[in-house]
Amino acid sequence: MKKIFLWLLIVSMILVFSLAGCKAEVAEEVTEEGVVEEPVEEPAVEEVTGEPEEALDESEEEEIVEEATAKNKIAFTSDRDGNYEIYLLNIDGSEQVRLTNNPAYDVWPSFSPDGSKIAFVSDRDVDGNNEIYIMNFDGSEQVRLTNNPAGDGNPSFSPDGSKIAFTSSRDENEEIYIMNIDGSGQVNLTDNQTNDMVPCFSPDGSKIAFMSDRDGNIEIYIMNVDGSEQVRLTNNPAYDVWPSFSPDGTKIAFTSDRDGNGEIYIMNVDGSEQTNLTNNPAGDGNPYGNPS
Repeated sequence: MKKIFLWLLIVSMILVFSLAGCKAEVAEEVTEEGVVEEPVEEPAVEEVTGEPEEALDESEEEEIVEEATAKNKIAFTSDRDGNYEIYLLNIDGSEQVRLTNNPAYDVWPSFSPDGSKIAFVSDRDVDGNNEIYIMNFDGSEQVRLTNNPAGDGNPSFSPDGSKIAFTSSRDENEEIYIMNIDGSGQVNLTDNQTNDMVPCFSPDGSKIAFMSDRDGNIEIYIMNVDGSEQVRLTNNPAYDVWPSFSPDGTKIAFTSDRDGNGEIYIMNVDGSEQTNLTNNPAGDGNPYGNPS
């Protein structure tokens, strides 16, 4: 399991925008409506002296929101301090901050849709295997979500932020699981004897695209979020990997070496109209769609 994760780490370079790819869109502001308040007796009005408080302007309100979420940030993995850890930086490269700090390796960061949480993979615990953790975007409150002798990895938040899909080898092969963000309700979605890896939610949260070698080589598949209706989308002797949905959910970008080197392709969500987008002698891969 660890070898697979390290291979995937090297291929992808583990650089993920909080607003990109399988990572969900920025959450809209939530307000409460229709709350009925019981009438209360009005107190006597006292004379107020001094200067009245000024209401916050829009820029001040936006600053408060940004303090609570990782807006316009990039989470990434680096071994600059001697082992792999999770870091955060602004999109212009400034303010690079280390979020994790332990002798083990911490990799594969994935932002929650509202930017307030980061899921990641670590082997820090006594058993030394990969497990999924979650923390606040500033690195505080690091909590282990999975706990078993096998390896768990590739966490991906659902668009509403209530679920995390991930890969696990607890059934002696790689499978796609889903759980609540507190680690409860862990369910095997794929459940077969071959390897299924790297889940990616559709923008509406109804589908999960993933990689599988169940038909002899690695291909792209899609299924409902409950694991039903698993369908193969690509079919050729080469490998097809790293699926990523378009913002409107109608397309899937992926990487393939069917033309002799890694290229970025795009197809409809039913697998039709597979088209080479990059088409050059060098290697291209790991596409992520911008949901904005």
